[in-house]
Amino acid sequence: MKNFETGCLYLLILLNLFTRGFAGVSHIVRRYSVPEDHFLFLCCDSDPDNPNMEWRNGAGQVIASKKGAAVSYLNQNKYHISDGYLQIKDLERADAGEYYCNGHLEAEVEVLTGQTFYISEGRTLLIPCESDKKQVWSFRKERSPRRVNIFTVFRNGTIIRMRDDPQGRFVPYHKALEIVRLELEDSGKYMCNSNVVARLTVIKGEADGGCKDLI
Repeated sequence: MKNFETGCLYLLILLNLFTRGFAGVSHIVRRYSVPEDHFLFLCCDSDPDNPNMEWRNGAGQVIASKKGAAVSYLNQNKYHISDGYLQIKDLERADAGEYYCNGHLEAEVEVLTGQTFYISEGRTLLIPCESDKKQVWSFRKERSPRRVNIFTVFRNGTIIRMRDDPQGRFVPYHKALEIVRLELEDSGKYMCNSNVVARLTVIKGEADGGCKDLI
């Protein structure tokens, strides 16, 4: 599991470095919707060149900090800092809310329960799948008999895409499907290995342009 999480972290780093190279890209607060028991990486985009960082939650508690080589955590089993990112492990309802890095609001996190989700468009959604075998992800709109395959992820990391995705919004994450910048048309049933793992309704809301540089 550690190798998978490390791979996710490195991909996040590369994507953020790429997007920062464009002139005029401003800091944008990211909005995540993630089921409980999963994990999440948050980046300190507002202060990317500062090697020191202090992460606080919406209540103002310092949950993780790094000053030089010294790193401290409110809960070492819950949080981990690496390469400018904060990892939050085993998400629970209490983890919902705002997250600040060096005094700047970086992310707003919604923690989901169950498998039926009503989420505003523009957010980034993670849908977990607990299978240790290859994962075949598919989608079907409500009241439609047609199922559309999205991609297959093999145990060795090979990915075969079966659905056109020119904007790269459907991304394989560790044991999860990540959908970036949710759109109304994304509403429907999502299946992993033919098992329904999420029933999603995307509702009209404020678009989140910042999600374009996330996986």
